[in-house]
Order: sequence, then structure tokens, then C-alpha cells
Amino acid sequence: MKIIITEEQYNKVLMENTFKDVISSLKLNSSIVFTFGAGVSAFMGPVERLLTKSNFNFTKEEIVLLIITSFALLINDSNKSKLLEEITSKGLIKAFKGVYEFVKNTTEIIKATIKNLLGVTYNLSEILGFAFLLNPIMKILVSLINDRNITVDNVNMLLSGIILSGLVFSIKSLLGKGKEYFSKNKEPLDNEINEGIITENFVRLSEKETKNLIDSLIEMGFDEEDAEYELNNLINYYDNLSNKLTLYRIVFSDSSDTIDTQYPGSHYSMNKKNLIDSHYSSLRDSSYGENPYLIQVVAEKQMIDFFESIKNNILYPNEEEITLKNKGFGVNILKIVPVF
Repeated sequence: MKIIITEEQYNKVLMENTFKDVISSLKLNSSIVFTFGAGVSAFMGPVERLLTKSNFNFTKEEIVLLIITSFALLINDSNKSKLLEEITSKGLIKAFKGVYEFVKNTTEIIKATIKNLLGVTYNLSEILGFAFLLNPIMKILVSLINDRNITVDNVNMLLSGIILSGLVFSIKSLLGKGKEYFSKNKEPLDNEINEGIITENFVRLSEKETKNLIDSLIEMGFDEEDAEYELNNLINYYDNLSNKLTLYRIVFSDSSDTIDTQYPGSHYSMNKKNLIDSHYSSLRDSSYGENPYLIQVVAEKQMIDFFESIKNNILYPNEEEITLKNKGFGVNILKIVPVF
């Protein structure tokens, strides 16, 4: 009797055999098979696509090696040193850095979303076993990698703007269907959750950045005490901004078709009238394109570069500056229209 399996089932069998071959060839602890098996299957698709987008051409064995090494480092597995040596000896270290960040960012988003929605914390090893959750998320990630042109060099884009929002929304939808499963598998809350994603909506400045901003205020005529007071006011202003912001930017271009919509720019204002009335001339003088266009976007608050925004606000207080990270990558462009 013939047994018919789908192409997806066939590929899964191939991947599992590849995974076991890699484990066997490196003589790794067999327990790693049970810890990482389901996770490798899920991550294989997006990691393979990420590497292809980055112009790497690796065998499936090499891709599996990159994934399990990322897992091993993230959970401090006893095999991590041996795996890193193998990565280095095969000349895969450049690609590994991007794959590691991709796996780390993805699992942190999943952990943070579960904690935020259900109040339950799971570690990475447990999450790697949630096939019902991982598999659909990974399909979404493949689409994001394609649509947003994500590579090993800009993989941290997963943590910004509409990319993060869309991914979190999809995870929440999946969790809604799986709440019964999680309610039966609750564990005590702990501090494993990565708080970076949760707190990214608030201003966080290093000592060096704080000193830089205080010095800038002093240069603008404040004494030290007033400078500290003014900086606190500016921090409170940015802390209290909405989680979604409608922003405006003027660019000059020969036509709207030549405007870069993937990286539309860093500098924006929430005040459209003030932007046009006060800054058109200065932008005109410093631009190369012929025609002025107004770009209206919606940006998530976590896309703001708070240090640069506050710095620009200090130096140019009339501009109501909002500076975005990564040249505005990930904003939702509502419209591009001629200024006049």
C-alpha cells in the first residue's frame, strides 16, 4: 500500500533528518534534539529567507547549525562553545550575528506579548515547543522579510514601527485561540520577560546622553539648574506622546515617484501648518529636487529616537521636532501630496 504525504510533510521529514544529521556529526548531547527540534522546524523558513535576502547561499545543514547555535546561546546550553567553534571554523560568523539577532528578537517579542496578554511568563525552551503558535508566526515573518526587505544587517527592524505592531497583533490573535492551552499550563511569574519592548515607549537616556543634553541647554543660555529642569520638561513631553503619531515631512523631489517610501527620512513635525509656514524656505535652499511634497505618515511611538528628538528640540525649539530611527523605516505612509 502506498502512503501519500503532502509536500509540507515531506519537507518537514527532510528538515528533521537534516537536524539529526547535524547533531550526530557534531556528537552533541542528544537532549538537544528534544529541546530544539520543533523550534528548528519553525525557524527554518524565515531564517532561510533572511539569508537569501542577505545574498548568502548556505546548505540546509549550515542553516540548521546557525539556528541551533542561536538557541544554545540564548538558553546558555552546555553545547554552545562547541557550536560556536563550528560556526567560526565554517566561516559562518557574519551570517550568524544576524540570525542570532533575528531569533533573539522574535522570541523576545513572543515572550513579551504572552506576558502582556496572559500574565504568564514562559522561557525560550518552552516557547520552542509551542508549534501551534510558532508555525503561523513564522509564516508571517517570511512575508515581513520579503515585503520589508529585512536582511541580517537590519534585522532589528523587527522591533520598530508597524513591523512590531503587526507582529504583536498577529500573536495576540493566535493567543486568543490558544488561551485555554495556556491557562492549563500557567507557571509563577518571574523576571525573564524582556522589558525593553514594553518600556520602549518611554524616554530612556544614558548618563552620557543626559550630560550631552544638559551641556546643549547650557550652550543655549540656561544655567545648570534651569537646564536640568528644562530637560525634565522635555522628557515628560515625549513620555506623554500618544503611542501612534501622525507626522509630517517636506521633501523636494523631481516627482513623487522618485521619493524613497521605504526610508522616507528621519525628521518630522506633528504641526503641518508650522512646518509649511516656517520651514519651507530653509528646506528649499538645502534640497536638490525641483518640487516640494508633503509626506503624511503614522508612526509608532517606539520608532522615535528620543535623544535626537530632544537634542533637535533644544537646538531648534521652534521646529517641534520628532526624529525617527532608521530614516523612518517602517512608518505607515498615508499620502504624498504637492505642498502647493
